[in-house]
Amino acid sequence: MSSFEIIDPKKPVEENKLPNGVELLQHEVNAFSNHYSNGKSFDDLEKKSIETGTEPGIHFGIDFKLHPDAVKKLDSIGLFCKLSIAPISYTYKYPTEMAKGGVQITFKPEVPELKDVKWVHEDGTADDLFKEDNGHYSCVSMIPLKSLNEFTENGCAVLRVEMTIDKEYFDIQKYIDLDIKEAYVAPNSYKILDKILMGEQVPKSDWVISASEGFPRDFHVHGPVLADSSYALRAAVTSHMCISKEIAMISHENRFVVTSLKSKDMRVILTYIYHRRFVLPEFDAVSRIGKVLSLLFKDDILKFFESWNAEIIKNLRKLDCVKALICVTSAPQGSLLGVYNVALIVAADAWQMTEINGKKLKKEKVKKEIGKPWTVIDDILELIDDFKTVVCGVEKMEFIE
Repeated sequence: MSSFEIIDPKKPVEENKLPNGVELLQHEVNAFSNHYSNGKSFDDLEKKSIETGTEPGIHFGIDFKLHPDAVKKLDSIGLFCKLSIAPISYTYKYPTEMAKGGVQITFKPEVPELKDVKWVHEDGTADDLFKEDNGHYSCVSMIPLKSLNEFTENGCAVLRVEMTIDKEYFDIQKYIDLDIKEAYVAPNSYKILDKILMGEQVPKSDWVISASEGFPRDFHVHGPVLADSSYALRAAVTSHMCISKEIAMISHENRFVVTSLKSKDMRVILTYIYHRRFVLPEFDAVSRIGKVLSLLFKDDILKFFESWNAEIIKNLRKLDCVKALICVTSAPQGSLLGVYNVALIVAADAWQMTEINGKKLKKEKVKKEIGKPWTVIDDILELIDDFKTVVCGVEKMEFIE
């Protein structure tokens, strides 16, 4: 396959548009198993000292299940087949191509380099898999189709592949700067901004920005400061013309209304205008604030998302993972990809440890804690449930020298 799509096995096969004529086979055998059933964290890895010649790093053992029906489909192809695996990089069920309305994806770890890749047999013997020019890892010798038929004659069989990946590959700080330096702010400027955010009229203020709802509605600001913060605001202040339907200019007044924002959202906008600092919005405000930011600060929009990625990741607690993933789904595609990866891992880890302790996750309780019964929460919880077994639940240990 040259590409892939997320497959819903509940839909009829003809509705699953697989590329290159690939057919989807459905059966009841679970494709993956969670190897962490002792209540420990996915990150609580057993350490094993290795001998000379063995590569250090995180060692994975992955059991690929081979169904007899799949082997039967190979009968029309030939007498031999090739065992080959293709490593992928950094996302799970998240599109990585540029999309309309999305942003440039800056979180792009390379595909991991696999070391000591082996096909391990039931008797403990192993065949090495070597890297090919296309990036796949394959056995040198072809596998007779007859042996696969014998392998699966009693039902679903397991093809076990083991490999090691450098520990540093999984360090999030290699891909995202978590220590973004903030712009210097004069102490007196804090006092001015605080008064503006409380709706007070400050000296020399000559413009008013109004929110659509909430209190205070009106924020008394300075025209020169607005004009200095972006080309869009400079055009609005100097020409007294509307920027878009989201930012409506009031005739005969130095005032414009941000029609999509609430008063509590204005801290994000005004802090950047006055301090060039990035404030993380509330989890349910990312979409509406992001639209306004893209209008006012188009050239700096990536800086906002870089800052939000770092801020959410640094302060991510287990109970906030669903909120963080709501932020991801609300933001432009690709903008919070770092948060997506980390939140999935933390949430899956917390979920599996909760289940081992005899507690069952209740979706309605999660929705109640979040405060809004959004349907996207169901999709997010299903995603976490899949991720904890398919990815996090893979058998692994740390090889140390």
